[in-house]
Amino acid sequence: NLLLKGIDRGFAPTALQQMHADVAELWLEHARLLAIARNSLQQQGHDIALAAPLQPRTTQHYEYALQLLSLGVLLDAQDRLPALVEKVLCFDTDRVLDYLSAPALGLAEASDAIFHPRPFAELFAPLRDGEAFDPSLLSGYLQVQYRDFFLLSPKAQKRTRRLTGPNAWGYWALEVAALVVLYGGDDAALRTCPHYPSDLVDFARPQAGA
Repeated sequence: NLLLKGIDRGFAPTALQQMHADVAELWLEHARLLAIARNSLQQQGHDIALAAPLQPRTTQHYEYALQLLSLGVLLDAQDRLPALVEKVLCFDTDRVLDYLSAPALGLAEASDAIFHPRPFAELFAPLRDGEAFDPSLLSGYLQVQYRDFFLLSPKAQKRTRRLTGPNAWGYWALEVAALVVLYGGDDAALRTCPHYPSDLVDFARPQAGA
C-alpha cells in the first residue's frame, strides 16, 4: 500500500522508483526466509507445505502482485520482475500477469487462465491476436471499471464489486498504463480518464523504447 500512497500524494517517479526497490526487496527477503523454513522442515521430516509469499489466486494478493509488476514496468524496473515472478509468485501467474512480465521474462506465450475475470477478462476482450495493440480499445474498460465506479456513492461502491472478494479495486489503472508502455500505441483516448496515470506512462515510455 506504500506505493499507492506515494502515487496518491504525487511523488515524483524517481522517488517512487526507490520505494518500489525497497518494497520489492522486502518481498524477496520474505521469500528467502520462507525457503529457509521450508528446507528446514523438510530436513526434519515434516510434510508441511508453506505457501508462496504472494498467492495471486486470492483477491488481496492479486492486487499486490499486479501493483509490483505494473509499477516495475512504469518505473523502469523491469529487471526486477524475473526475481519477483520466480521467488515471490513462484511462477503462479495468469494471462494478465504474463502480459505484464512477458518482455522481462522473454515469454513467447501467455497463460489462458485469468484468475479474476471480473474485471480483468475485459482487458483482452477488445484485443485480437496478430493485430497491433490499440490502446483506444481500452477506453470502455477504463470508463466502466474506473470512472463509472468512482462516480457511485461509497455505499453503492461496496455493493458493486469490481473484483471477486470483499475489497473494491484500486483507484489507479496501473494495469492499463503498463500495457500501453509495453505494447505501444496512441493513448490519447485514455488520457481524459483521471484514473489513468499518464505521468507514469510519460516517464516510462522513453526507457521502454530504449
